[in-house]
Amino acid sequence: MAWIGANLWRCLATILVTVSAREVCAAAPEAPVFWKGRVADIEAAVGAVKRGKTEIIARSPGGRPVYLAGYGVRADFQRQANYGSAVAAGDPGFYARKPAGSPPVVYIVGPVHGQEVEGMVGLVNLLRVAETGKDLRGKEWPRLRENFDRCRVLIVPLGNPDGRARCPRFHFAPPFARPAA
Repeated sequence: MAWIGANLWRCLATILVTVSAREVCAAAPEAPVFWKGRVADIEAAVGAVKRGKTEIIARSPGGRPVYLAGYGVRADFQRQANYGSAVAAGDPGFYARKPAGSPPVVYIVGPVHGQEVEGMVGLVNLLRVAETGKDLRGKEWPRLRENFDRCRVLIVPLGNPDGRARCPRFHFAPPFARPAA
């Protein structure tokens, strides 16, 4: 089952490579329809989650929500302590005792720097794949979609909503990508 996590990462990387700078630049100054990296786009993607469950796991210093989208069954790890306490007690099992047969857990935290738009775009597309089996271009990802049913996937699509809201760039395609004369 460890291959599932590796396949999710490989598929996410494929989405990001497929959603290449070449395609974004070709559409400059407007980004293509699948390029969803604004705070409002990310909130809309989280709001569209139906197969999984969403929650606000934190508030940024600016008061903006930090969202988590979760897919798959949450296992009871029988936690008795935080990790540091469990290790200090000499038994990390006090932190988590994963039941036999539990699916792997894949935890993806989106970019924490507001200008790192590509990762946000990839995770918005990954949320769409989890929901529909297709990315925002309409490309099907059947194996990736099936992997969502085989493991517990936790996605934080935007780790720093304040930073993203403050970054004026939607993408770095021309004219933004051109060096100053």
